[in-house]
Amino acid sequence: MLTLIKSSKGFTLVELIIGGALLALLLGAVFNVISTSYRINTATNITNQNVQTTKQVMAYIFPEMETVTAINQTTNNTITCNINETIHYVKNVNATNVACSISLTKNTVTLTQGTTSKTILATGIQSITLARHNNNNRIIQVSVTANNNNTSFSLQQLVVALNNNIIWQ
Repeated sequence: MLTLIKSSKGFTLVELIIGGALLALLLGAVFNVISTSYRINTATNITNQNVQTTKQVMAYIFPEMETVTAINQTTNNTITCNINETIHYVKNVNATNVACSISLTKNTVTLTQGTTSKTILATGIQSITLARHNNNNRIIQVSVTANNNNTSFSLQQLVVALNNNIIWQ
């Protein structure tokens, strides 16, 4: 009878426990890799969204700044438009000075030229800054900053205005 038990095939309880523990470790490692990959992918998607949004907003602001004649600012030849704020400026349209503005809300940027407005969906845009570059009245540094889920991206670009002497008032 003793020989019959020894010759029967199967796993002992100790072998099953060790196998289960090894399987749990393996599954834990696989889950950790998948979880890390998901977090990295999410962060990359947010960064890509910030980059695309700032490029889209800059594509609209850049031509506006090329024809600007005056920028209404407060101090230091710099003006920043945060959420629920507006930047006012004057640009030359068909040899006529027209009052314009850039307004920023939570999800949109609105460019206004006289009575015409253009609204851009811009989720995540936190601020738009216009600054005189190195005290040169003709060069404007435009900065657009986006921030989604604590991932920030800022796009800066220099614009050479067609007007030789922009008035910073």
